[in-house]
Amino acid sequence: MNGRLIRHPHAARGAETLYYFEKTVCLSHPAEARVRLMADARYQMWVNGTLIACGPCKGPRHLRYYDEVDLTPYLSRG
Repeated sequence: MNGRLIRHPHAARGAETLYYFEKTVCLSHPAEARVRLMADARYQMWVNGTLIACGPCKGPRHLRYYDEVDLTPYLSRG
């Protein structure tokens, strides 16, 4: 699966606003799952009620870095 960026449709660059994004995925056979996360500001990544990552990985304004997180230990069947 190719990655894609998620952005709030009303987000304004530089605005100090809190956004909440939720994604539900049902897996019949949980195996290995990794995600790459990047953000303009701070983020928290929660999986099944467990905080598993905070970020972002900082870099220069013209270059984007990402955090890679292994979700495998936090997956549950269903």
